[in-house]
Amino acid sequence: MTHGRLPPLEAPAQRLRDRWRDESLAAVWLHDGDWYHPAVDALAEGIVEKRDVTGAAERLGRARAALGVGIGEALDDVACLYAAAGTEPGPDVLRAVSVGWVVGNETAPAPVGLVDPWSGLPTLDYLLLRLRETYGEAGRQGKDPTTTHALVVVDVAVDQLTAFQRLARAAAMGKVMADSFGEGHPMAVAAPGVFVALVPRDAELGTHVTLLRAAVDRAARDRAVSAVVRRPPRVWVEGLPASVDDVPALLGASGAA
Repeated sequence: MTHGRLPPLEAPAQRLRDRWRDESLAAVWLHDGDWYHPAVDALAEGIVEKRDVTGAAERLGRARAALGVGIGEALDDVACLYAAAGTEPGPDVLRAVSVGWVVGNETAPAPVGLVDPWSGLPTLDYLLLRLRETYGEAGRQGKDPTTTHALVVVDVAVDQLTAFQRLARAAAMGKVMADSFGEGHPMAVAAPGVFVALVPRDAELGTHVTLLRAAVDRAARDRAVSAVVRRPPRVWVEGLPASVDDVPALLGASGAA
């Protein structure tokens, strides 16, 4: 549904919805045509009228998951709404969006692709594709990939978590990994609470591990997920095996965040 065809609202709510949409499309939302959902209207109206919006927030979270939108993008979109309103979302609203997203994700068809929707990080299948490229390039250059590259592994696994707690952990760790490594280093979710990045074996590797460990601790504190993240986190350098086919077994991979 395009911008001009959105259902009409009372003027204050419509202005807020328009600002929200413009800000979201400019900053976080990927596709213009799939942003609108009726829960958007309920959220905008509720904020303007200063009503409880947790029900609408949960409906929106469920709709985002059904659409295949990751939790990070869904929460960032709601943050754009509150920025447009000149305030910040409370923890009750963020929790409602997340709970709705979990419910919608559990009932949606299994996603097909190379991105884990909980963390926003690539899946292990993607990392294996990049590893095959790395092994192949090293072979063409007469080099041994086990001497030029390594895996940095982050294990923050904690047992007996609820779906919401696992979601919070995955979202927090997805941001930590993306901020720490950026687009230049292939990353993946390897197993529940286990995240991995492919990095060069160079003089900065030890420093990178130290900084990453500190970033995980900081995120656990700042994002209020200390109870669902191993403290202190286990962060280490894992040597590449002789064959890329041995990587999943090396990581104990199962594909959940």
